[in-house]
Amino acid sequence: MKSNALYYPYIDVPNEKWLLQTFLYWDKVISIVPMEYAYQPEKHSGFMRRLLEHELVEPVFPAQYVRHKRLEEYADSLERALSSESRRRRLLSGGFVSDIHVEKLQGISERLIALGAAEASDGYWVRMPKQIANHFMAFIAREISNCEGVDADPITSKLFGPKFNVASERNRIRKDLLGFLFPLPDQQISVEELATFKLHNGDLLQRFRHFVEKEVDTIRGAVQADGDYEGVLERALANIGDKVEEIKDALKGSWKNITYKYVVPIVGAGGTYAFPPAAPLFALGGAVGPMLARNADIINEPLAYSVFAQEEVLSKRSFFSRLFK
Repeated sequence: MKSNALYYPYIDVPNEKWLLQTFLYWDKVISIVPMEYAYQPEKHSGFMRRLLEHELVEPVFPAQYVRHKRLEEYADSLERALSSESRRRRLLSGGFVSDIHVEKLQGISERLIALGAAEASDGYWVRMPKQIANHFMAFIAREISNCEGVDADPITSKLFGPKFNVASERNRIRKDLLGFLFPLPDQQISVEELATFKLHNGDLLQRFRHFVEKEVDTIRGAVQADGDYEGVLERALANIGDKVEEIKDALKGSWKNITYKYVVPIVGAGGTYAFPPAAPLFALGGAVGPMLARNADIINEPLAYSVFAQEEVLSKRSFFSRLFK
């Protein structure tokens, strides 16, 4: 079972709402970053810099993971595809609009330029037609995600297009489950709030993820047996929903013995971003989030992580954190 997600095709993880579920589900999100960004972090967006600062995103450098032999094999396959005139017209349609950093190409950039599949751009970049660039980034994501020490499932924005999305049937089921377990709020969630939640509740995440992955396999098997995806999913969500409500009911009797632990200012709504500008944490003052003692048996329920996420992050009603023993 994978522990992390590898985001592509862009260097900077975008400020999009759907990624909130991704951050809550995986231990960390990995992004493919050229080495020069390590020495010039100002090249990142402000949002990306905050994600890196709070260790919600970890950079990987493609030169350290992608073997040159595999890149040559990719270039061979692309050359074969371009030998067909009809496929060449389709792949090159739209012009050269997508920039790819040369570190990801590791020496095959000149060969791609000679094939007419790329052209030189500014500095350390080459420009490719969108279809070829999308396909290449999906290839790079697969290569890196399978490397030892990365331990990640590739993920990408829905805007990137399903044709080049390496997500499989399992990813579709997982996405539907997480949409149910982590309903996206209308309000903004700050990077700092998300990082604080994972700091205090991360010990529950592995058990929760194991439960979800097992459900994914169960649903997939049931769908293969009768072919009714919507029906199978609806029944599974109903069962999961019953368990979530049982945990919520049990916790109502356990949310006692309030101890004031930390303070998180609640950022007001506004704007269109999934995450608002940085919100500093304070030791005293502001909106106080009570730390609640919880029954150990309830905490050990895999779906407790989802309940806590809904109460502490997604509802934006208050901030709770478990008492550590």
